[in-house]
Amino acid sequence: PATRGTTARVRGWQSRRLQIEGTLFKKVEFEVSREFGDATEPERDAFANVRFDRAFELRAGQFKMPFGHDALKSGNSLDFVYRSLIGRTIAPGRDLGVMAHGRLKRRLTYQAGVFQGDGDNGRTSQTRGGRNALAGRLLLSPFATSTTPALAALQIGGAIVSSDLADSLGLRGRTVFGEGVFFDRV
Repeated sequence: PATRGTTARVRGWQSRRLQIEGTLFKKVEFEVSREFGDATEPERDAFANVRFDRAFELRAGQFKMPFGHDALKSGNSLDFVYRSLIGRTIAPGRDLGVMAHGRLKRRLTYQAGVFQGDGDNGRTSQTRGGRNALAGRLLLSPFATSTTPALAALQIGGAIVSSDLADSLGLRGRTVFGEGVFFDRV
């Protein structure tokens, strides 16, 4: 019985995160977070963001690459308990980089950055993933100022990520049955 209780307490800490956020001089925001249950990549985010104005901000450090809407939302803002399977597997994840981002007239949100790799979702124990990734994302809210809630909530977006992939790395894939290398030298 004592062993079961200890195991339950340990499992409870597997999803714990320590996060520190702050703002300096009303222009520089920073965040550092650490996952306690992830031994392979415990450092999640560590970045600084400089806000020049709402239309132009610069972010540098390790953070989520701009791609999927689902992947970029915080856990508190999700519509469901978990992120979608497609959002977890296709989105590149986090990497070191520099990104310009902002919002123009409440209708257009943009994110564009240069990253060291192609995100932590592009790597497995068998592949190293790509390098020198360029990532961009646009989100258009054509009826953002509408008084009709259904129209005001409408958003249309697109994203792209491109990186160099060495021939010897193989191609990573993940299904509901697990992950692995689909092709060994493409």
